[in-house]
Amino acid sequence: MTFAIGTIKLDHITVLAPLAGITNLPFRRIVKDIGCGLVCTEMVSADGEFDCELMRAGEGNIVCKRGAEGYQIIGLLPGVLGKDSPGVGIAFKVSDGDASRKDMNLESSVRVRPAVTVEILRQLGALSPKLGQALGRFGPVNPILNHRGILTGQSRPVFSF
Repeated sequence: MTFAIGTIKLDHITVLAPLAGITNLPFRRIVKDIGCGLVCTEMVSADGEFDCELMRAGEGNIVCKRGAEGYQIIGLLPGVLGKDSPGVGIAFKVSDGDASRKDMNLESSVRVRPAVTVEILRQLGALSPKLGQALGRFGPVNPILNHRGILTGQSRPVFSF
């Protein structure tokens, strides 16, 4: 049976669209070899950006995606918050839009969403030491530097559930 997506024709109707870090290149090659019609790379965000790093560190138990104008969504799969815990969906919006920026080295940065997400996971009990270490550069406490690169303060989420 053939299958088409637009002008792309596939020999098999199975499509693999993996989560970040879960189905790497060797896995995709194996799946292709056993008959998958189309395998895709990670499609949520670029390597090194918060969403990608959170899902990699979450080992398939956390999904997330930032949106325009400061939106962030997070999904915790069943069992993340305890043995029989249900899946949990979280969404929030940063009121000023929390614009992403790229510096001269093309490294991206955001001010608020990653730090707030890390703090939400910490307060819910979903932030293991391993996950916290993997996401440490995103917060919850971040330095504030002036135009000369001198530390002038810190930003941190200030809320509790």
